[in-house]
Amino acid sequence: YSQGVSREVDWSHFLRQLIGKAFDGACHDFGDGAIRVTGVDWHAYDGHASIQEKRGRRSLFYELDVMLDWVAESRRGDDAKMQGKLRLYNVAQDTTYEPGGDPDKCYMYSVGMRPATSAFERAVAENAEELFHVVCERVGVNVISQLVLK
Repeated sequence: YSQGVSREVDWSHFLRQLIGKAFDGACHDFGDGAIRVTGVDWHAYDGHASIQEKRGRRSLFYELDVMLDWVAESRRGDDAKMQGKLRLYNVAQDTTYEPGGDPDKCYMYSVGMRPATSAFERAVAENAEELFHVVCERVGVNVISQLVLK
């Protein structure tokens, strides 16, 4: 324990449960299709949460780095499809969701996909980073708020 910490409770298991459900139905619609989260890449997951009690006060500490799988599907009646990854990281008790903000104080992300070769794939490439905003909303509502309520 840190000096003065009388008790620490590890909630990492609870965080993992929340992450497992947080992105169900997460989707970004765009003109020709939709990009939807299909799951968590648990091999790339790194998440920790704990409550520390110090002199009768409780403090929540958490860190999250999660890789999500996504698929984009066309709505044009063809079978156009593209898959990729979205990594959300730098999510912690001392960072916030603030697009374009200071990288030391804000959530960060990266999007991965194969090079676009068709018009549909170029549209996906132009819209894939919008999934970051959808995912961050889910993290705030379905994960962090639940940790705080616990």
